[in-house]
Amino acid sequence: MTDGFTEIVHKILQRSDVHVDAIPSLDLYIDQIITLLDQELGNNKRNEKDKILTKTMVNNYSKQGILKPIKGKKYSKDHIIQMLIIYSLKNTLSIEEIKRILQPIYKLSDENNVDLSHIYDHYLELKEDKKEVMAVAIDTILRDEKLNLARDEDRLVMVLCLCALSEFSKSVAQELIDQYYPIK
Repeated sequence: MTDGFTEIVHKILQRSDVHVDAIPSLDLYIDQIITLLDQELGNNKRNEKDKILTKTMVNNYSKQGILKPIKGKKYSKDHIIQMLIIYSLKNTLSIEEIKRILQPIYKLSDENNVDLSHIYDHYLELKEDKKEVMAVAIDTILRDEKLNLARDEDRLVMVLCLCALSEFSKSVAQELIDQYYPIK
């Protein structure tokens, strides 16, 4: 890869995740959760002023039914995991798509003690394993001999190709949602 692009890919590969063992077992107020996620996921921000999570977001997630209702004013570890799952999905999927996926899982977790922390840990493990696969795919595009990344036109082609990879992945996810979580 060209040095500048190598640095970009390396930076993205270094983005943080919040692992289940980093989440306190004590119930937390929303301000404490916002602080925790900002500290743990701060290097995922594109701009310093970006917000990982806000009170408004949490209220909207609750109203939309993608975050289980709380008892009192504190959120449990399970709620924090729900917020992390939503955070992982929201930049790609619509709230309605997220709702279609999560509501059956929440129902299962209520009825059969399905452990969200296990699901989230499994996701993080797969995500970590597949980072290199994505880096190789990006490297393959960068190494295309028809691209000269010193040229604006070819950098545009690169951005278009990267967006196409993203769109392809999003379309596959949406097809899975449509197949396994049909609109009722």
